[in-house]
Amino acid sequence: MAQRKSQTLKRTVGVRLLTLYGIGNIVGAGVYVLIGKIAEPAGYLSVIAFLLAALVAFAAALSYAELAARFPVSAGISVYLYEAFRAKRLSTVIGIFLIVAGAISTATLLKGFSGYFYELIPLPPPLIMATAMFLLLAVMLKGIKESVSAAAILTIIEVGGLLFLVGSIIWSQPQALGEFNLHFSESLSDISFPAIAGVISAAFIAFYAFIGFEDMVNIAEEVKRPQKAFPIAILIAMATVTLLYVAVAIATLGILTPQQLGLSSAPLADAFETATGNAPGIIVVISLLATLNGIIVNVVMGSRFLYGLAKRGWIPAWFAKVSGSHVPARGLVSMGVIALIAASLVPLEFLAQTTSMLLLFVFLAVNVSLIVIRRRDTEESRRLRVSPSAMPWFGAIASGALLVSQVVI
Repeated sequence: MAQRKSQTLKRTVGVRLLTLYGIGNIVGAGVYVLIGKIAEPAGYLSVIAFLLAALVAFAAALSYAELAARFPVSAGISVYLYEAFRAKRLSTVIGIFLIVAGAISTATLLKGFSGYFYELIPLPPPLIMATAMFLLLAVMLKGIKESVSAAAILTIIEVGGLLFLVGSIIWSQPQALGEFNLHFSESLSDISFPAIAGVISAAFIAFYAFIGFEDMVNIAEEVKRPQKAFPIAILIAMATVTLLYVAVAIATLGILTPQQLGLSSAPLADAFETATGNAPGIIVVISLLATLNGIIVNVVMGSRFLYGLAKRGWIPAWFAKVSGSHVPARGLVSMGVIALIAASLVPLEFLAQTTSMLLLFVFLAVNVSLIVIRRRDTEESRRLRVSPSAMPWFGAIASGALLVSQVVI
């Protein structure tokens, strides 16, 4: 009996922790690391790039919220595809895509973490990344509640840090908003095809800053009352993050030029120092915590995905083994090792673009799955809908269009 219990996950996460987990996953993934890479091609139209990426991500988020309520199990996207098409091989391949995307996303954050940490202590980046991953794995191996609680605390700190950054810039340099508005208006009045291409290219990178909500569904077997919790948590997380990103983009572009942000390895720290004249130590520390948070939730996602696929017999059963603390330890360690290798070998921008490419394809598949599943709805299952009938169609078209446009551009 003890052996059987040890092979199950426990429902210990409520809607508040789930919401903070989602916000931390999304925020930790992007703005601290990639604001410069977004500003460089889009210039002062970066706000439009963020909003365009948010629109595509929001449509996918609505579909995820509904599917998580319908099928509250690990390995979300693979299960949704299987329920829609009964194609085990397709479900497995897409699941592996998402695991790879999670590992690449973790690698992106590890590189971002090493860049910010180097501002404090100039140690070799490989040593910084390996030490960070080892310590985080130690926390994650203790249990899901410990992992999500740690992520929630880090989320509160990092959201507070972004608000502190914006407030500090506006307080120290009140003209920053006027500077941004001036350059933004000039950019809009001088719109051209190269400018539009720059915004679309930036939106493709900015899309990476919104990913994370899809990771929430992979702890579905550890969430209390998932049918109610997921729609609420995912939508609050997405709305909160969009407002934060727009505020940060406006504030930083009111202080630094897009070129200055693009050349910086710690863009938010540089914006703070330029605006206030103070050493950016506090921003660097908060940025470090933000990237650590993103690493936690990505590794947790990948490990639960491996567990969910293995439990269904779609990948080796080795990954379905659960430790005495009710966590898929083998998946956690595997995700950590793969991410470390990728972070050591691959450039940051390529990591972000590759992750965005994989996830846009996955989001296209999620929206199509929901369209198919809705066609079989009964009166009872129709009550689980969280968006209008046209929304998954819009999500599928938008995801496909952004994917195709990036390839073309």
